[in-house]
Amino acid sequence: RLFHSLVFSLLNPCKLKKIFEIVFNNSKNSSKLSENNNELFSISVAQEFRGRGVAKSLYKKLCQWFIKNGTSSFKIVVGQNLKRSHAFYLKMGANPVDKIIIHAGEISTLYVHDLNNHKVT
Repeated sequence: RLFHSLVFSLLNPCKLKKIFEIVFNNSKNSSKLSENNNELFSISVAQEFRGRGVAKSLYKKLCQWFIKNGTSSFKIVVGQNLKRSHAFYLKMGANPVDKIIIHAGEISTLYVHDLNNHKVT
């Protein structure tokens, strides 16, 4: 199922454009964006599993993996219109540190989750 989802994304010109913007704009945006090479691009949970703590569990496991592998923090870029995503990352302990533009004309918030100072709730 993952393969099929990815194939359709890679064949969609709009999605391909956004992927290239993410890859090539990372170094141009903000010094805070380029300071940290560790990044969570997205958490996506199938509709039938939402509201069951799956995203929270995935996030916690990612934090544990980062800690185990010596990573002290990671970044997350969230589009301005993704209200539920903002609420989720704040609840999980990430902190907004900057406003940036990755996709033309779209403001995003740069979050950093400092694993040394914030426990995952």
